[in-house]
Amino acid sequence: MTTIAYKDGVVAYDSLVTVGRRKHLEPAKVFKWNKALIGMCGADCPTNDVVKHWLNKLLAEPQVTKLKNSDFELLIIPLDGRLRLLYSDGRGLFLDKPFYAIGSGSDYAMGAMAHGASAEEAVRIAAVFDTATGGKIRTKRRGK
Repeated sequence: MTTIAYKDGVVAYDSLVTVGRRKHLEPAKVFKWNKALIGMCGADCPTNDVVKHWLNKLLAEPQVTKLKNSDFELLIIPLDGRLRLLYSDGRGLFLDKPFYAIGSGSDYAMGAMAHGASAEEAVRIAAVFDTATGGKIRTKRRGK
């Protein structure tokens, strides 16, 4: 899957995508939408444009829920305000935490950040232990 971590205004993520037994590098796992950064991971992720369209529909019509034929989670990092998790079935929750991580390596990243690691360091640590996290580690800053 992947590891996407957020702490201190920085979101970090790996560049590895696996499809079956094949590796693919350089996906856009983090993208901008409505002045927020969106981190996306999951077993069956649509394109970023499809997710943006779904998010816009969800804002306009709250009864719209599941994005069909998809299984993913989003970490929404707004310009200001609380972090939010949103799942492809429409469920979501606000997070009152100074840091958070999603993806297959998220437990390793959360533990690392709890002990002082930055988001980037946390993803590097997760890549050591999680076979679905790897490649180049990228970062983006909130509001940039």
